[in-house]
Amino acid sequence: MCICIHIHTYSIHRIIYPFYKRYIFKFTLLSMIINYYI
Repeated sequence: MCICIHIHTYSIHRIIYPFYKRYIFKFTLLSMIINYYI
């Protein structure tokens, strides 16, 4: 399950990378929160 979540998160990061690059901390924090609840 963790691997699937990691791949899914990675895919999202690849798609929104140009935008995400400026908000790396926010998205990292969001990913950690999502992983915590799942």
